[in-house]
Amino acid sequence: MTTNDKEETNKSSNSLHNLYKSCGLPSKSKANPTKIFTMTEEICYYLSTVTENQTLNQYWNSNKSRLLLLSSIVRRYNVICASSMPSESAFSVSGFIQRKHRSSLAPETLRYLMILRK
Repeated sequence: MTTNDKEETNKSSNSLHNLYKSCGLPSKSKANPTKIFTMTEEICYYLSTVTENQTLNQYWNSNKSRLLLLSSIVRRYNVICASSMPSESAFSVSGFIQRKHRSSLAPETLRYLMILRK
């Protein structure tokens, strides 16, 4: 490792230390997982710990006890619809519109009818 590499490492660790300090957090090696953070501290902690290698679910499963406020927001707004009800309903309605008696409908006309229905 050259002298320039060491200086760059020191600068980046000082920058990270300054970020922690400005957020009121202890440095990363001394982080206390049981401390209750304010929203600002949680955001700073999140920004300093999130990596591109983790999925959203992996990150929040491992940090839900540290970031109580943010994890409650994530649980509320990161919802995946478990039902295919809207798509099933659309297929059901399109089947009703294009039944035997109306089998001469052009695909474009059926499309317009589905759009107008909503």
